[in-house]
Amino acid sequence: MRQYRPSTGEVLRLVGAAVMQDREEIAAVAAAQGLDPDALSSVSHLAALPLLRSSGRALQDRIPQHWQLGYCPVCAAWPVLAERRGLDRSRRLRCGRCAAGWEVQWLCCIYCGEREHDRLGSLQPDGGGELLRVETCATCRGYLKSLASLQSFPAFELLLQDLETVEFDLVALDRGYSRPLKSGFTLDIELADHASR
Repeated sequence: MRQYRPSTGEVLRLVGAAVMQDREEIAAVAAAQGLDPDALSSVSHLAALPLLRSSGRALQDRIPQHWQLGYCPVCAAWPVLAERRGLDRSRRLRCGRCAAGWEVQWLCCIYCGEREHDRLGSLQPDGGGELLRVETCATCRGYLKSLASLQSFPAFELLLQDLETVEFDLVALDRGYSRPLKSGFTLDIELADHASR
């Protein structure tokens, strides 16, 4: 991987694929260059973060109040976590890629829309209080980490919170729950090299 020096066109292709969460495109570049596809995917996603974050900041005020879908209205990714925010404990989903946030209703699976309370559950540590829990759905077997907070987490702290709570991912995965691998909808973007013009 250290020897790989992508051309400007390849950089745009990889960053664009990372923004669109197009695993096949990144794997194709990796195969053509003789690289590990997982390593190239990780680097590509990191390279896309500044673009995603600036898009999230620019579009945050344009997220419709009625957006009740589970995937991010800016970049189509599934949220990294839910914030149970403030004293009223509103449920706000947060994207780990662009850091956008949007409020959704309680008692609804963000992945499949399940609303039957007996199909929705949570995993909580013994004696852990209300700070952290894992929301689960028996219908689609999806899960989402949910943290209590007084205010919104800053963008970088979202990723730290996700890393600091990785043991909850492991528990959920061990019990047969998972998160979708594909984005909520397919983005269609094209990145251009304006410096060459």
